[in-house]
Amino acid sequence: MPFGERHLKLSSGEVMDAPNIIRCMGPATIIQQYKAYCEENEISLLGVNNILLQPVEEAVKKFIHSTVFEQNTTSTKEMGLLVEMYVRHRFQNDKLPPKTNKRFWPSLKDLQNHIAFALKKQGTSPQNKQEILAIT
Repeated sequence: MPFGERHLKLSSGEVMDAPNIIRCMGPATIIQQYKAYCEENEISLLGVNNILLQPVEEAVKKFIHSTVFEQNTTSTKEMGLLVEMYVRHRFQNDKLPPKTNKRFWPSLKDLQNHIAFALKKQGTSPQNKQEILAIT
């Protein structure tokens, strides 16, 4: 390979060669390239339920969208606190999922994207356009 390869030792003891070019790309691109690389080389993905690849839980998405519609909340930090309260309430009798579980603890970027999507879904009035531009 023109950029070389890196030998990665997995927890199972198996050694896998990963092209260096993949390791130099942005995080989203890394995941896409890693999936493509694994498919081309018939390698099974490292943990199909990998935390980075988990989408936000549908109930959390609905909560974010309804909060945008009902309370007109567009601040990602405020939404993060509201989502935390929602998740804690939802799991009040059960063990909370770990903070690394992005299904229930979306990143600020995920929150930003879902808020913008909810605003876009809400309509494209001039006020909403300004809010969408302010968020993105």
